[in-house]
Amino acid sequence: MKSWLKGARREGLTPILGGMGLTGGREAESAMGIGLGIVLIVIGAILLFALNLDIPWVSDDTLGIILILAGFLTLALALILNYQRGRTKHVQESRYDGPPPAI
Repeated sequence: MKSWLKGARREGLTPILGGMGLTGGREAESAMGIGLGIVLIVIGAILLFALNLDIPWVSDDTLGIILILAGFLTLALALILNYQRGRTKHVQESRYDGPPPAI
């Protein structure tokens, strides 16, 4: 591991390598779930309260309610998954084929 990478990990920073953090991009997945939930809620509220569209196959109020409910479900699931990831303990085990390194 490169020295700047070790220093960044020691200081609590997550360097970006190839588009993914050292943790495999899990922080981005959680933020995307929360962001998606908020976007669905906002679009649903706009359809429900602000716009009066004439969509032939569905009512705009019904579509707004469906999007708001889907947004709250997405937001709740993202927060629950984020909470569970925060409680996870990661253990790294290193095995060597030779004698232990001299310190």
